[in-house]
Amino acid sequence: MGNCMGGAVKSFKNVMESLGVLGCAHRFLLCVSGGPDSMAMLHMMATEFPMEDFGVAHLNHGLRKEAERESDMVRSFCAQEGIPFYRKQADVSRYAAQNKIGIEEAGRKLRYEFFRSLGYEYIMTAHHKNDQAETV
Repeated sequence: MGNCMGGAVKSFKNVMESLGVLGCAHRFLLCVSGGPDSMAMLHMMATEFPMEDFGVAHLNHGLRKEAERESDMVRSFCAQEGIPFYRKQADVSRYAAQNKIGIEEAGRKLRYEFFRSLGYEYIMTAHHKNDQAETV
């Protein structure tokens, strides 16, 4: 992995070590949108921290035309690496309207409902320093 990722890998490893999860038999679900943040997380997990039991989930919100291409990219990477891949399509706009909530809240609710339904012990998302993390 290139030098530009070296600091990120070290920080990521420090967080994983502080949680006491490296080298343990935990089940991780990586939530990968296909954007640079989540693809970097996926690449780090697949190459730097291979674990016996992790999978990847992708929820297409039905909001952007590019989303299907991104979903296919994530699926292809997972197939190449032998990583279980779970994909779901959602109509976030419809859900938001039916529940009288905003698009962001609707997307978050549907994402985490899907992610939790897969039965993994840990759910991992990726954000860069300028993102507002969804959950703490």
